[in-house]
Amino acid sequence: MDLESKTVAELKDMLREQELTVSGTKAQLIERLEGNSADGTVLSLEDETKLDDAVLVGENVPWWRSTNVLTPQALMAIGVVVLMITAVFVIRPSWLGFTPSYEYELIDYDAAQTRTFAEELVAFGHPDWEGRMSGTVE
Repeated sequence: MDLESKTVAELKDMLREQELTVSGTKAQLIERLEGNSADGTVLSLEDETKLDDAVLVGENVPWWRSTNVLTPQALMAIGVVVLMITAVFVIRPSWLGFTPSYEYELIDYDAAQTRTFAEELVAFGHPDWEGRMSGTVE
């Protein structure tokens, strides 16, 4: 755009459209318009440098640092949670209430049955030494 051929009034109108100050000489007005022209500030996507996948693969950055979601603290927390869940399902600790609740039935004490049971255990002793092998005199 040839700003030199325009009048001062036209230059001031152009400055008002861009919301710039309109005071000064014609040379100052032209300088102000050229400094704030839209032609110089247009950005193009073609001007940006492109990143190759080869450049990204070649970097020595761990995979978990390539994102803000998986920080080292988050990965440690995930590991602890996985370990705890594994412990609950594999080990089944009793303090979590995973042990079965047995119903015990009490029986009456019978002295004769107890004596018979004890005598049978003594009879299982060594056949040559007749009876138990505790080393004490019978």
